[in-house]
Amino acid sequence: MNFIIALLTGLGVGSGGLYILYLTLFHHIPQAEAQGLNLVFFITASLAASLVNTFKKRISWTAVIILALSGIPGAVLGSFLARKIEGELLSNLFNILLLVAGTVSLFKKNEE
Repeated sequence: MNFIIALLTGLGVGSGGLYILYLTLFHHIPQAEAQGLNLVFFITASLAASLVNTFKKRISWTAVIILALSGIPGAVLGSFLARKIEGELLSNLFNILLLVAGTVSLFKKNEE
């Protein structure tokens, strides 16, 4: 089952949200721990993708630096807030985020 979830996530189906749902629903892992595991999963996959795209010269390193300088403080702040929020509330907030993101994606016009 892990392979199927990883395959679907790699294909862009459900992204990390699918993996978190799988961990919480089928393995009964607490929400915060599932999000941490998802982060490890994402970092591993993104490193592999970064290597491939670096060799194909598809990465703007200026953009990477700008995003890293803004993303790292945001990740630290988010981690701090997640530790302060009760697990059930954190789970409900995440579910709302998935619902809103799914609804926006469903009704967003295809721009291609």
